[in-house]
Order: sequence, then structure tokens, then C-alpha cells
Amino acid sequence: MNTIISITNQKGGVGKTTTALNLASALAGENKRVLLIDNDPQGNLTASMGYTPAEQKHTLANLLLAAIDYTEDLELHLPRCILHTDGKLDLIPANRRLSDAAARLQVMQISQCSVANESGRCAEKMLAQVLEALLDAYDYIIIDCGLKQELLTVNALSASDYCIIPVQSHFLASEGIPDVLDMVRSVQKHFNPDLKIAGILLTMYQSRPQLCKSVQQSVREIYGDDLHVFDRPIEYTIRIAECPMAGMSILDYEPGQWAIGRKCVSRNEEFFCGHFPGQPVMPGVLILEALAQTGAVAALSLPENKGKLALFGGIKNARFRKQVTPGDVLTLHCELVEQHGPVGVGKASAWVDGKCAATAELTFVLTDPNA
Repeated sequence: MNTIISITNQKGGVGKTTTALNLASALAGENKRVLLIDNDPQGNLTASMGYTPAEQKHTLANLLLAAIDYTEDLELHLPRCILHTDGKLDLIPANRRLSDAAARLQVMQISQCSVANESGRCAEKMLAQVLEALLDAYDYIIIDCGLKQELLTVNALSASDYCIIPVQSHFLASEGIPDVLDMVRSVQKHFNPDLKIAGILLTMYQSRPQLCKSVQQSVREIYGDDLHVFDRPIEYTIRIAECPMAGMSILDYEPGQWAIGRKCVSRNEEFFCGHFPGQPVMPGVLILEALAQTGAVAALSLPENKGKLALFGGIKNARFRKQVTPGDVLTLHCELVEQHGPVGVGKASAWVDGKCAATAELTFVLTDPNA
């Protein structure tokens, strides 16, 4: 059985892309076949996966335009538009050309007055038509929705079984929830009566600031009777915010103790250009850097370490046991085994397909950037 989930909110900066990327990585880690769809012309999800949006010639825009004007060519475009990062996590990228597809959808919507024509096709369900051919290939399809192109979001919701609404733990951010709910109700009424709201996910949560706690309580009081509010908010840490820029995702962590991350190694990584031409291998120093960033999540997520920096203090007993090449998915483990004041030690290991690729002991130093 396959499931399609849209990550959506009409406000920016609430963690939609980070939520989509981490959810997909976690599902892939459970041996599920997962397809990520970048449904935003800005291409943030595409960039987070290690690709340059502007360089992608085959994107979601191609698929939507084919569904609108050249239905018979849709199957031809599908394999070209799917980027295979590994055997379980794939991506349909996006860039600014998706705005052109959205404009074409608007023309179609106007001409049909939002009512299906004789063939049963309507502008709000073009993405659903695209995904029909992919349902058997994946267990989960995760759609990262953008902001400005409402018709693209309606298409995503029309194709989805569930939607998740990330909400930043800030008063003004929570005000965007009614707009999302109005859109969901409209889609349920006109295009997809089976669409369900999986829940409201509080993001960028800080346990100390009273504002975050007030927002959490307010959201539960206002929406808790009708909607599920996920029990565990996503805590704010700068390292988690930085992970998508490095093509990384954090799967789980225990503040001050351990963290588990994942990095999809893309063929588009710049370091492959010189390491090595004709036989690309991920540099060992970058594997250690990925492990260090994973460990920093555990260290910096402690309340007393909020706002600090985690700097390399040393590397000991580093061993590289397996080459890491394009298409590999690194599972990153780092356990904090010692800490004396600002200095700590993490025992780290990187794995590919259950085989150890690297191990090391990493020393870090916590420092105040304003000191």
C-alpha cells in the first residue's frame, strides 16, 4: 500500500523542506521506497538534496506540462525526471520553470472554470494524473509545497492521502494555520474527499523561551479537539537548520548523548570533480565532517548550549574501511562519551548498506561566538 503526504503551510520559514527531507530519509531508513517531489519553483528541496536547481533540465515542470498538453508523452518524461539518489530515496526536482507550468495550469483552470471537461481532466488534478504511473514504484511519496503558487499546492493536496502542517513555534507563524485549513477543506469538498490532515507539527521549538511554550499550549487549545497535534515538537538547533545545506538529515537524537544522521551522496557534489576524475570517491575528511555535524546536534541541543558553536578540537584513531561513491547513503552515528567543561569526545561511525565505512574519535570544543 502506498501513501502520498504533502508538507504545506502558507507561511514561509516554518520548516517545510526540512520536515519533508527528514521524514523521507527516516522512511528510507526503514527500507521503504520513497519519492520526494519538489513542488516549489525556488527549488529548496532540490538544493538540499545536493543538486543545483538551475542545472536540472528534466523537472516537475516537464511532467505537469506533459500532463496538460501531451498526455501521450508523459510516460516518456517520467524516467528522465526522477533522480535516483539511492535504491530507496528518489527525487523529482524543481526550478523556476515550475512557475511556467503553474501559469499554464491557471490558463487551463480559467478555460474550464475549475470544472472537469468532458475527458474528466481539470487543472487542479494534473499532479494526481502524473503520480498515477508512479504509485506501484514507491511506498511513500512526500511532496514539499511552496508558498506563492497556490494552484501547485492545490494540485499536491488533490493528489495526497495526508497533509502535515509544520508550524514555527512563534505566535505570528501560528496565525497561518486557518489559511491552510481553508485550502484543505476546499480541496476535500471539490477534488479529494479522502484527504486527511495527519497533524500539526510544531517546529523550531525552544524549551526555555516562554513564547514557544505559550504557542504550543495555544495550538493545542484551539485545534487539539479537531486536529492531531504531534506530541513531540521539533526542537530548534542551528545544526539541524544547517544540515539540509550539506545534503544531510537528522533522523533522531538524544540531547547531550547521541545523534543519528543520514547523508545522500549525490553525483553532483562539487568535490567529485577532482576526487577523482573517472573514479569519484568521497574524501575521508568530508565523511569526518558529516560525523562531526551529527555529533554537534547532540551537543548543541542541550539547553545550556543554545547559541554556542561546536569547533573541531582533534581527530583520533580515524579509520576508513570502505570507499563512499555517488549513490551511496551514509548513515552517521555519533555518541558523546566524555565531556569535561567545554571539551567533549564523540565516538563516531559511518555506514553504507550495513557495512562500516569509517570510524573515529572526535574531540570538540564548545565556545561562545560572542566571546
